[in-house]
Amino acid sequence: MLKSILIAGITCVLLIASIIFFPKIKAGKMQISTYIVVSLTGAIFMLLLGVVNFEDIFKAMTSEDSVNPIKILILFF
Repeated sequence: MLKSILIAGITCVLLIASIIFFPKIKAGKMQISTYIVVSLTGAIFMLLLGVVNFEDIFKAMTSEDSVNPIKILILFF
């Protein structure tokens, strides 16, 4: 529980800082928003430290609830 709170808190602080100070990373003609990198890094740390596992993520993404993330994404395409 403590690990998840710490990782989430640090990720939130870094996310806000990255949006304010470094909104985009440019490499040649390609550019990427830093909030994506920070969010993915926080999620990867949670996976690596065992806070969440792939089975829980898979169940959450494919559940039959009314708030299914995949179904919501499909609405926008």
